[in-house]
Amino acid sequence: ENIPHFSVQMKVQLNLESIDQNRYATLSLEELEALLKEQLSKQMCNMAKSAVDKAFFEGESDIFLFGLQLKKQCNDDWKNLQKDWRSVMKKSVMDYSCEVHINRLGQEANPN
Repeated sequence: ENIPHFSVQMKVQLNLESIDQNRYATLSLEELEALLKEQLSKQMCNMAKSAVDKAFFEGESDIFLFGLQLKKQCNDDWKNLQKDWRSVMKKSVMDYSCEVHINRLGQEANPN
């Protein structure tokens, strides 16, 4: 239907050297890692969505070069959409995903 569909994928690496044991004392390191991955993934996806919404949809600015990606991956479609890109881009569908990797998860000894 000439509606572009984009997938925004991010990979985040987290170096976590210590945590406050008092705050997360009831969680195992595995549970804490899963919680951090889930929360960071949601936060990063929300930040990306907010940036795309403001610049691409509200500001009608293709600063993230979605049009260029469309041209590279679907050149025939781009040729048809190029002349009306500003109006077509507002109809675009975006999917967001964020993969989080924690490189090191340490635990701080409680000084109390």
